[in-house]
Amino acid sequence: MKPIDRVVEIWLELSGRSRPTGGTGDLRVLFYGAPVDDFWRRALEAASPVWRRLPEVSRVAFVPRRFGDGLVRAAGADTVVIPLTEADLLVCPPGGRRSAPSPEVVECFRDKRRFAAWVEDRGLGDVAALPLRLDAPSSFPCVLKRTDQRNGRGVVRVDGPEELAARLREPAWKGRPVVLQEWIDGAEEYVTHLVCDGGRIRWHRTYAYGLRAGETIRSDARIETKRPVEVSPADLADMARLLEPVGYTGPCNLNFKRRANGRIAVFEINPRFGGSLMRPEGLPDLAEALAHLVAQARG
Repeated sequence: MKPIDRVVEIWLELSGRSRPTGGTGDLRVLFYGAPVDDFWRRALEAASPVWRRLPEVSRVAFVPRRFGDGLVRAAGADTVVIPLTEADLLVCPPGGRRSAPSPEVVECFRDKRRFAAWVEDRGLGDVAALPLRLDAPSSFPCVLKRTDQRNGRGVVRVDGPEELAARLREPAWKGRPVVLQEWIDGAEEYVTHLVCDGGRIRWHRTYAYGLRAGETIRSDARIETKRPVEVSPADLADMARLLEPVGYTGPCNLNFKRRANGRIAVFEINPRFGGSLMRPEGLPDLAEALAHLVAQARG
């Protein structure tokens, strides 16, 4: 371990934030920001089984914003820095090694309205859900979506102009940033988790979700079934059409359904690890994703 990394390690040990994984290498992983939920922390902490897949990692630490900024700046080549959320990506200072998207890409993909406009401007409506005009939607049903929420919150199917007008008067959407997207029929929704480098897909895993009877929008509470599925080379090529133009680097997850012709229609791209990898059943896949990301960050 280089002297500068040892200084960082001493500070982390004194603060109680660094824990050993049992690995035999000299590499440290530093997660910048607060875990989204407790199950994220359990999945990523030093005691998690995912680190058995990465014996070169000997210690793991979580450092919050502000407190962790100086530690990140001081980190050297023996530290891989992984910002946890979109907000963390935008403010994480330089330091250590990392594989992450640029702030410009994060800003575009985190804002669902901006992403929808980006899709339309680049003529990518054959692989992504098209945005509709909020004041004059061209078709119903459609999807009304808050652009500042996640995990299905603030998302609802609307079946006509009267319902849309009524929804926009409700507190959940009134005065809030929203986008309207075309509705894609289908009994299942999909999430593909990826690790990319310069727009090239280096690793991927896809889960299919079946919704409970009567549900139309996916969230944790509405899921009936979850299963891993394979995607085709054509699917991956369609995903790459959304990632290559921005040279996407780092982890992300794509939410999509399939059109009647079988092609994917992506609703959104989240420029971070996805929550389904953090569930107990997703930990083997999380370990693979972390192994690819760490190796990529180290070059």
